[in-house]
Amino acid sequence: MNINFKKIDELLKNQPKIAVAFSGGVDSTVLLHYIISIKGAENVIALTAHTVLLTTEEIAQTAEIAKEFGVEHILLPVDVLKIEQLRNNHKDRCYHCKKFIFNTIIDNINKEYYIVEGTNFDDLDAYRPGYSALQELEIISPFAICKITKKEIREYAEINNLSVAQKPSTPCFATRFEYNSHISEKEIIRAQKGEELLKKYGQSRLRIHGKIARIEIDQQYFSQIIHDFELIKSLRDLGYLYVTLDLEGFLSGSMDKNI
Repeated sequence: MNINFKKIDELLKNQPKIAVAFSGGVDSTVLLHYIISIKGAENVIALTAHTVLLTTEEIAQTAEIAKEFGVEHILLPVDVLKIEQLRNNHKDRCYHCKKFIFNTIIDNINKEYYIVEGTNFDDLDAYRPGYSALQELEIISPFAICKITKKEIREYAEINNLSVAQKPSTPCFATRFEYNSHISEKEIIRAQKGEELLKKYGQSRLRIHGKIARIEIDQQYFSQIIHDFELIKSLRDLGYLYVTLDLEGFLSGSMDKNI
């Protein structure tokens, strides 16, 4: 185990009860696992904000992992589409969304619990307006504070045989839509169904530009996907007028190029 993880012990030594914001991704799963190891499952809860931005499969996975870890799991329904900045996909939507979600968490859990979440040190180099909201609300991000990187987090997952060790990053589904476009529950669910069709091509994204579905996959799959007429038809059947392939391939955060 990387020695950096020991810094978390010091950070949380005076906090007997910990609530981990838990999405089921690699970062939050490793954070939950490690905090259970130092605090005991009886002193930890896993908190999942149940929003339309998480797929049904992702929600089910959070419950499975929490059960495997023997920790209490709370699903907290949060209607993020109440947030005007999210519905209209403003560039600062993540700030408003994080603030709304974590205020809801703060209002709905026992005050004895100290809330932490899984932003890692590498994330601070990316466009992350939501991190400002976390700081304003005094939500602690142990990996970011202790300078623990994504690579170290994945190493921990592999050493401890966690099921998420090889899981691709799964950012919130609002990232699939171009900025300043209207997002509805119907559009989100349609994009989720479309991206599910791409899973056979490894790490992928379906970026939505109105009626255009732009596919991002690793370039090694290009020759296969351009002949996958069944996939193209299925995407058209979902209601996309044009189906395109981005020749740059898969690119995390591609909607942030102009920011």
